[in-house]
Amino acid sequence: MTFVIRRNGKIVRWAIEASTGNAMLDAEMRRAAGKLDALDPVPELEPGQVGIVHVTVNFHIDQPVE
Repeated sequence: MTFVIRRNGKIVRWAIEASTGNAMLDAEMRRAAGKLDALDPVPELEPGQVGIVHVTVNFHIDQPVE
């Protein structure tokens, strides 16, 4: 996933860089990203400047033991 953030960490926009190939997992990534308001602040950015953050998402699905 890619997040575009402001200096204070506020998320300006986000996008899924590549589909998982599974509609349910892609929907879960969208749901999770939509709940985020901000990431950690990046004080190194100049006021008015934005940063791009790339996040790798890994899924682990446990199957019930029978």
